[in-house]
Amino acid sequence: MCPPENHVFYLYGFTRAKPGFTELGETAEGTLANLGGKGVNGRQTPFMWRHGEVAAALCFVERDEFCGPQAEAHLADLAWLGPRACAHQEIVTAVLALAPVLPARFGTLFTSLGFLRDTLFQHQEIIVSFLNKVEGLEEWALKGRCHRRQAEETLFARAKAKASTLPITPGQRYLHEQRLRRQARDQCSLFLESTCRTVAEELCRLASDFRTFPVALPAAGDKAQPAFSNWAFLVPRGNACAFRTKLDQVNASQTPFGLCFDLSGPWPPYSFCPNLGPAIGQPLKPAASRTG
Repeated sequence: MCPPENHVFYLYGFTRAKPGFTELGETAEGTLANLGGKGVNGRQTPFMWRHGEVAAALCFVERDEFCGPQAEAHLADLAWLGPRACAHQEIVTAVLALAPVLPARFGTLFTSLGFLRDTLFQHQEIIVSFLNKVEGLEEWALKGRCHRRQAEETLFARAKAKASTLPITPGQRYLHEQRLRRQARDQCSLFLESTCRTVAEELCRLASDFRTFPVALPAAGDKAQPAFSNWAFLVPRGNACAFRTKLDQVNASQTPFGLCFDLSGPWPPYSFCPNLGPAIGQPLKPAASRTG
């Protein structure tokens, strides 16, 4: 099976080969099954290609869209990138509804099924092991945000309430309160670190795996509270309700301190994927093309 002229294979991800993938019949290249819908470019229909125990979700895309100078301009253009990234996500989610999925990064390309077959042959054990690991699990993303001034004020109020006596004269009282405010500012970072550690430990009891990531700097003009934590949890579907309930309890208890943990999901397990690049240990790269 060869792509049309000037086209390449676009990879959404890998999943288990299932009997349902034989709807279009066996071919010399494997088994195809129509996924329905439109591909990442809004035109080509995605399909499944089967090799052994693993199936790849694919579609055709024009080579120039994702390779070369034109691709660099495309990837910097949110008007071009946004709809295609959403289409990529929709197909990965559609695959996840059929079976566990190892999602590929946006823009992963193969010029031939021969190279794709080589990748599956080389990494099939890792892929199958991962698919077994994530059976029945969902990724939930969690970002912690903090209104630091509110946190400092609450810490100051608590310290002031704990003081057994306050100086009698207004001047002494003012100096004493300023000292407590400085202590509250100094303690705020330690308080956030301790709170993060406690919250992560509580949520990990309901999860199978956990990842922490660097916190992105806010964009210019972004009025949202700055993030202080960026996590991903791999949660059994049966624990999802309890996970959300626990997080609601955490947010309620931390509201006086201006802390809030924003939850999104469920997602395919992007944050937990093994590295499967052309070189061992290298991840699949956006707009990476393998020629041959």
